[in-house]
Amino acid sequence: DNISRFAYIQSMKAGVTPGVTAGARSGVVDTILANGRIRPVPGEEIVAGAIGIRDGSVVALGAGPDDAGEADSRTVLYDLRGRTIIPAFIESHTHFHRGSVMSHLFLDFEALAPTSVEDVLGHVAVRAAAIPAGAWIQGDSLSAARLAQRRLPDRRELDRAAPGRPVLLRGIGKHVAIASSAALAAADITRDTQDPPGGRIERDATGEPTGLLHERAKLRLDSSRADTVVPAPSRDDRLAALRAGFRNLHRQGVTAIHEM
Repeated sequence: DNISRFAYIQSMKAGVTPGVTAGARSGVVDTILANGRIRPVPGEEIVAGAIGIRDGSVVALGAGPDDAGEADSRTVLYDLRGRTIIPAFIESHTHFHRGSVMSHLFLDFEALAPTSVEDVLGHVAVRAAAIPAGAWIQGDSLSAARLAQRRLPDRRELDRAAPGRPVLLRGIGKHVAIASSAALAAADITRDTQDPPGGRIERDATGEPTGLLHERAKLRLDSSRADTVVPAPSRDDRLAALRAGFRNLHRQGVTAIHEM
């Protein structure tokens, strides 16, 4: 519970635990973490039981709340109830840039974990409603083996979920891609397009592409090609994705990373 230091100290003397702020006195500490086991260096001995924080920085360590800096009625105290506090985590192996762009700008099917073709199409429809007209919808890490139908959606299903939109969904490992009619048209992939060496365009009984493109048959829908028609995220989009990624790291207690 969040309680003021003054109320906490008074209640400790009286043998009760308050739930609201009470009293006031001059001080400078914004937050106090008390009744904890503080380890400034993980693995080394406990050096304190309370921390005083001001403006987001630790300004005091002490045995108890009396030693954690001055406080007033606005000071918030967290009763750690014996929990251990260590410095924030450092993640030594990340693919942070790609992961941030994926989770912020693409449909990340690894995280979304759809269990059916309908689930996939539902995510596509939600994204179509949330982004500007004409913007591409992209997704990654889709797996037919994880869907009840044991297949991937085709272009006509994508067209119904996002009418007129270029949609490009990639399978795990990028060995296959699924494209909507608008995406196929942008890359000039038609019934007359021949399978390239090392690739296969799936076709229906009439010879029309179904939207499933294997390996090199992605052609200009392969974003790694110099002549790709797939738009790369803008600088502003990437910055927004990175900022969102940092906020997520901070929520998990990670404050430093090594990008691989």
